[in-house]
Amino acid sequence: MKNDLLIKLDNIVKVYKMGDTELKAVDGISLDVYEGDFLGIMGASGSGKSTLMNIIGILDSPTEGKYYLKGQDVSFLKDSEASRIRNKEIGFVFQTFNLIKGLTAFENAETPLIYSGIPKKQRKEIVEYYLEKMGIADRMHHKPNQLSGGQRQRVAIARALVNEPSLILADEPTGNLDSKTTVEIMNLFHKIHGEGKTIVLVTHEPDIGKETEKTIILKDGKVVEEIVN
Repeated sequence: MKNDLLIKLDNIVKVYKMGDTELKAVDGISLDVYEGDFLGIMGASGSGKSTLMNIIGILDSPTEGKYYLKGQDVSFLKDSEASRIRNKEIGFVFQTFNLIKGLTAFENAETPLIYSGIPKKQRKEIVEYYLEKMGIADRMHHKPNQLSGGQRQRVAIARALVNEPSLILADEPTGNLDSKTTVEIMNLFHKIHGEGKTIVLVTHEPDIGKETEKTIILKDGKVVEEIVN
């Protein structure tokens, strides 16, 4: 039996205006992602993958087309509503980690829960659980500049998970890591996926793309190939 449909993109177009010229960054992409899928999005620089990721992450709106997340039309939301849904439904993992320099690992992982209004005692339990799960509990009181790249990414993944989101959206999550740490971080993604999480991973590296269940290849804003791994 197929899992429930989590993401439905229906003929998504994104046009950027630059003076008198128009750039079609995404050109008519339709895509279904089901709960529990592990999807890779690949393409060269300028293929549209970052724009598509921003639309899936409700960080940007399409120019045309519809985006449904868990059956809700999220194509054109007010900023406040977009922020609320993002915080509740989507956990982000970025290439550059996006940790706040002045905060400890614990405090960084805690931020989504603060936005959600979770009480302090409950926040502590949740954050410690996920930092432990990511193998970084012994560094929870360290600030980002006291952590290695791999440790920072573990904190970032814990932060992405604390709100129990429907979707993990990872943008080049191994782009700043050495090969040994890349294997460790991808193993964590496999573990998270194995526990039922839906993951959409954007990468330009074929080796990382092969780690997903299915990869779509973008070129000039279109899906040109689908690969089942």
